[in-house]
Formats: sequence, structure tokens, C-alpha cells
Amino acid sequence: MENLHKIEISKQTKDKIISSLKKGESIDEFLLRLLNIRSIYQLDKENILFYNIPIPLQYILETVHAAKALGLTRIESIRFVAKKNNVGEGTVSEKCTRTLGENVKSFDELLNKKNHLLKAKLKKSYKKFTPQIDIFFKSLEV
Repeated sequence: MENLHKIEISKQTKDKIISSLKKGESIDEFLLRLLNIRSIYQLDKENILFYNIPIPLQYILETVHAAKALGLTRIESIRFVAKKNNVGEGTVSEKCTRTLGENVKSFDELLNKKNHLLKAKLKKSYKKFTPQIDIFFKSLEV
């Protein structure tokens, strides 16, 4: 498979990814599998696929997923989400910070703390999408 995403990651992150690979799976295939929209936005109990969420919320959830599920740093996560969505890193970073009323340092703190703080912030900012946010964070607990 052709390398679809060229990002730099730390050795610790690379080792964590390699240990999570399925037999015969490349790192790119693994990252695509984990960060594919369908793997992030799972079916809820009523089997409703929720894919029609605002772009800022999508970028935030993808960034959180990369950081929490893969152990990527904020910078690595933003870089990956930007490449995946063919947008600039600044665009993703802005969605993760400004749309939540946070700066980079406070977003880092939210990422590094327990999920309930970030979840509460997202639910406050995106009230209409509370069920999707709940399902997303529940999927991180698995």
C-alpha cells in the first residue's frame, strides 16, 4: 500500500502503534483504520450512524481520538488529522482551540486530563450533538 500519510511521530508512539498492528497490516493501514470516520463515529444503540456533525467538532473528535486511542501528542494528532482531511495544521489547531474558547496550553491540559472535563466542554459548546459526544467518549473507554 502506498504511504498515504507522511507524519513524524516519536519513537514511543511508533512502538505503541507497531505493537497494535494486525498481522500483515502496515502502519498507514492501522492509522487509517483507527482514524477512519466510521471507526470514530460508531453506531449508537438505535443504530443511527451520526456522520453529519460540524467540521470543527469532527476535527476536535479526530484529534482527541488520535491522542487518546493512539497516544499521539497534540501536535502529532493535529498533523495527522490535517493530512487526513487535506487541510492545514493551523485549521485543525484553530478548531481545537478557538471554537472551544481555549488556547493551546489549556487544550493540552484538557487532552491530558480525565475525559469528563473535555466531554463537558464539548457538550457545552455543541449542545445539539450531546448524544454523539457521549457515544464518542464511551467508545474511548473500550
